[in-house]
Amino acid sequence: MSENDKSEIKTELNSVFKTDQKYRRMLQDTVDKYGWNSPQIEDLWKRQNKLDSVNLIKVLKIIKKINTYPGDSIVGYPTRKAAFFVLQHAPNTIQDKYLPMIIKAAKNGQLDEDLAAMYHDRYLMHRGLPQIYGSQFLIKTEKDSITGKEKKIFEFYKIKDTSKVDSLRRMVGMIPLEDYKRINNIQN
Repeated sequence: MSENDKSEIKTELNSVFKTDQKYRRMLQDTVDKYGWNSPQIEDLWKRQNKLDSVNLIKVLKIIKKINTYPGDSIVGYPTRKAAFFVLQHAPNTIQDKYLPMIIKAAKNGQLDEDLAAMYHDRYLMHRGLPQIYGSQFLIKTEKDSITGKEKKIFEFYKIKDTSKVDSLRRMVGMIPLEDYKRINNIQN
């Protein structure tokens, strides 16, 4: 692959990554202002879902063209994360298809191992299976009994083996589960 080809792919993926996060970055402020079930949140998700569909087409086209994950040796860091984020936001059938490629990319140093672990956990969660690395959590909403305002409760999705989770997390470069729990304000 020529340097020009790599440069074009990198430019495309940088654009994709920017739009992948566009409305997701606005979520917290919008939730704080209007509530989780507000028309404003619904509008943000509609906009983001449209972008996700466009981005997925672009990423799949790139993968088909180069026949591999567009990782470090092709686009460098941090652009190597772009395809990962798009694929993890894709429908389950797409996630299924590309899980082996994501794992292989991480094993070959083309993608961060913690991202591959997160992808694997999400894959398992969407199938109702316990996650391995403890990267996925659920967001529940409930009304505060005093203020009546809606609040979010974060809870870990079920973890396969909590006695081994920290050693597994360490192997892929993730922080300990308790630290992750504290940073993300996870309740359980």
